[in-house]
Amino acid sequence: MTHSAAACYSIADLRTLARRRLPRAVFDFFDGGAEDERTLAGNGRAFERWQFAPRVLVDVADASSACSLLGAPAGMPAAIAPTGAAGFGWR
Repeated sequence: MTHSAAACYSIADLRTLARRRLPRAVFDFFDGGAEDERTLAGNGRAFERWQFAPRVLVDVADASSACSLLGAPAGMPAAIAPTGAAGFGWR
């Protein structure tokens, strides 16, 4: 039985921990999707297709994390989405 996030080794472990720690309404808010949850299911399938492909002995001297987000240049691929009800899980 996992009691801390440090002991979690997968998203499933984190989900189980969250289910135990959060009030049901808060867990359901984070875990669920809108309406028929088709986008939620599609996102899960898309992430399952991702795999890390480490490359060794590759010159990274000129590597850059710069990209374009919504048509604007960004120094790294990160964005902050609206976080209204996300405060429910602040702990």
